[in-house]
Amino acid sequence: MSDMFFFHATLEPSGLDDDDGLAGFHVEARDGEVGTIADIRLENGEHYIVLHTGKWILSKNVLLPGDVVERIDLEGRRVYVSASKAEITAAPEFDERRIHDREYLETLGWRYRVGQPETA
Repeated sequence: MSDMFFFHATLEPSGLDDDDGLAGFHVEARDGEVGTIADIRLENGEHYIVLHTGKWILSKNVLLPGDVVERIDLEGRRVYVSASKAEITAAPEFDERRIHDREYLETLGWRYRVGQPETA
C-alpha cells in the first residue's frame, strides 16, 4: 500500500486512551470546517479517517487518507487537513463493507493526490 495511509510521524495522536480518541473532533479543511470524525482506524500499519460531512439528511461519511492530516489540536478537538472542502464533499460515500479492499482504498486515497501519478 502506498504511504498515503500513514500519518506524518510528528502527527501520531499521543495522549489518547484508544483509537477512538479522535472521534467527534472537528475537521478543518484548507478553507473551513468540513465535518467531524466518525471513526479513526490505526490498524495493520494503515491510518485513515472516516469523516462525517454535512448535517442530517445531506450528510455522508467519506474516507480521508492519513497523509492529508497536517495537524491535530487535542485541546481544541480539531484536526487540520490539506484538502479543500470541495474535494472532501465531492468524494464518494465511504463503503464500510469494502474496508479491506486495497484497490478501493487506493482509489479513494488518490482523490487527494493532486498532480501526483497514481502509480508508485
